[in-house]
Amino acid sequence: MSTPDEFRRYAAECIESAKHARDDIARQRFLDLAKMWMTAARQLDDGMAVPLVPADRSNGSTGRRR
Repeated sequence: MSTPDEFRRYAAECIESAKHARDDIARQRFLDLAKMWMTAARQLDDGMAVPLVPADRSNGSTGRRR
């Protein structure tokens, strides 16, 4: 099972990747991912379940890989 500390490490990796991103779009995506990891870490800290699939499925994706 994942822990809040693991999620915070993932967020830190995303921030580090953002520093080395080749363009502003990639940089923003890494920062957005970092934000999601930190939100998930806080949710676990607060005893909330972390959803496996993003709440926004407007693109029709289920979030699952095939």
